[in-house]
Amino acid sequence: MDDRQQALCKAVCDDYIQSRGGANRKRLVIEFGPQSISQLISQNIIETSSDGNRLMAKLATFAVADDPALLDYAKVRMAVVIRAMKDVYVSDDLSNQLYPWERLSAAAQQHGRLTEDDLRVGICFVREAGLNAGYQQDGEGSVRAFGIPDTILEVRDVEGWIDERLNSLRPRAPIVGQAMHAFDPSVFGAEDLAPFSTGTPGVGRASSDFSFMTNESLRAVVERDYEELSVLHPGRNPKSVLIMAGAIIEGVLLDALVRLRKKSFETIEAASGRSLNDMIGPARAAGIITEDRLADAVRKYRALAHPARESRDNIEYSVHDAQLAKAAVEVILREVRRWHRESERSK
Repeated sequence: MDDRQQALCKAVCDDYIQSRGGANRKRLVIEFGPQSISQLISQNIIETSSDGNRLMAKLATFAVADDPALLDYAKVRMAVVIRAMKDVYVSDDLSNQLYPWERLSAAAQQHGRLTEDDLRVGICFVREAGLNAGYQQDGEGSVRAFGIPDTILEVRDVEGWIDERLNSLRPRAPIVGQAMHAFDPSVFGAEDLAPFSTGTPGVGRASSDFSFMTNESLRAVVERDYEELSVLHPGRNPKSVLIMAGAIIEGVLLDALVRLRKKSFETIEAASGRSLNDMIGPARAAGIITEDRLADAVRKYRALAHPARESRDNIEYSVHDAQLAKAAVEVILREVRRWHRESERSK
């Protein structure tokens, strides 16, 4: 990383803190040159807005900038969010649902006074660091609910965990003079990829346990789809996120309903014509899931896999829908996994 690229990262981070809208790409191209920008984009250190006119900061941007003030900005928000999530998680037995945003906001005040915008930034950074946390917004952009991953309890040394993740986001290979793909094996060795093997959103391989599924061929499909979902970015790939999220939820619900031999779900083959819409009600009635609103929120986007239907039905979606879909997958997986465990115990 040369001084020019590090200065570029600092500029992008500064604009992110000041406006959240991203840095003007043309201005930075004039100041730093197009090559520096293309290299950092290819390295997945910065990203572009959907219209391509602005450069957006990520947690990796703050890590690479390596400026004490910028690092403190990221660390403080991440630490408060993680501690607040742990407090909410251990104090509530409804860990299978999205929590009201006020719960996180109130818990966060015990660890540092942050605004709602600061908390959203912290959640985004925590997600990029590997904890699949998310939040849900209403039509006006206000945060209404948030999710907490079970893995939150694995973070015992909060500051140490954050430092480790920030270090893992800094490139170890020089990127001066060559545009490189973030996971080109000719550039990164096995030890460089190791920090990303835990399912960091947007990078590396996914890591989740689907051993609870009883149908092996269906499990293989869901595992493949989950791995693909883990590298999709809701802002850049909202349609793909929505399609893959629906496929995963449909797969795990189908597997559970066939296990119960519910009507019309006696076998995988017999249920092959069934849609997610046909599964939500029976799954809710059987106790496989308790929060059917999440699955239902994803259901309507299954038609996106068919261009004719998307055009005919005039289906609209946004990055917020994609964020909710990703969070819904984790909640549904947790519920279905828990149902399988309880079913085994009751035998």
